[in-house]
Amino acid sequence: MTLPTIIGDPACDDILRWLDAHSVTLSLGLPAQLLHKRWAEAGREPAQLGSSLQRLFDEDWVALTPGREPVHLRFTVEGFRRLIDITAAPPAAAAAAPATSPPPAAPDPAGVAAAQRSHLSELRLRNDILGVYRELRLKADSRLIGMTLSRYWQEMGNRAGDLRTGLDVVVRDGLLLPRLIGMDRYWQLTPDGEAWLLGPVTPEVLLQLAPPLADVAPAPTTEVAHRLVARTLAGQAAGAAFVPYERLQSAWAYASSFDDNALLTGLDLLLKHGHASLDAAAGNGFALNERGRAFAGEETPRFSKLLAKLSRVLGSNP
Repeated sequence: MTLPTIIGDPACDDILRWLDAHSVTLSLGLPAQLLHKRWAEAGREPAQLGSSLQRLFDEDWVALTPGREPVHLRFTVEGFRRLIDITAAPPAAAAAAPATSPPPAAPDPAGVAAAQRSHLSELRLRNDILGVYRELRLKADSRLIGMTLSRYWQEMGNRAGDLRTGLDVVVRDGLLLPRLIGMDRYWQLTPDGEAWLLGPVTPEVLLQLAPPLADVAPAPTTEVAHRLVARTLAGQAAGAAFVPYERLQSAWAYASSFDDNALLTGLDLLLKHGHASLDAAAGNGFALNERGRAFAGEETPRFSKLLAKLSRVLGSNP
């Protein structure tokens, strides 16, 4: 992802981005120890940090957080306003339209990515939103202020209006939690959200199987979807044979009260946790491995209550 230039100095720009991404709150700011760590990880000379910070102090971008031990660094009010204005502004090239039409351009990676996002689904929104947390290497309980998340979202080429729907999806799934701190809304990564990030990236096959985005319907948490789909797959599997997606889809519709989005969530988690494998050549078939079969057979009190509730609901439907 190409990030916009902020003040034209790469070292200062990095400090401002780290401050924006990792501040605990706007008023508290970023621990200086974390800033030193990110500076070292970026391979920059330790001696240059002081001069870069001095420029940011002199130009009223940042200030020390009063009364904090250990030392914290935060944006000044004016610095944060300028950051918003700069990162939200359209590129200069886009603002100045050419006098004549340019020759047709060859397809570029950005165009390919836009075409891939044309098939918008809950699964793709979940991947794009949590992809920001993965890129920043955030852990459970880490928070992103909504304004920062929105900027990353638009830099990825997504429509701003889809972010609201995507947040509804990941909050419903138990992967993010909304937090209001003062006047600022943050989105906090849950332990289930961190577990989702630690697994492999969702395969493109699943993204293509996902139904187009509609109204966000009630759905189980990711933990419950994981177990329900494991049970459904175990009931359809003959030994280690791959179960085609269409057959699994029919079994899911018969055995649960949830839609295909929940089925794909569960399949994604089975792959992320190493409980199953996917064979696209076998009708997009899925097969549980030994660990997956053991997981499907586990009993937990909360899951047993859910199964009983589902049985009552399904039994009351003609």
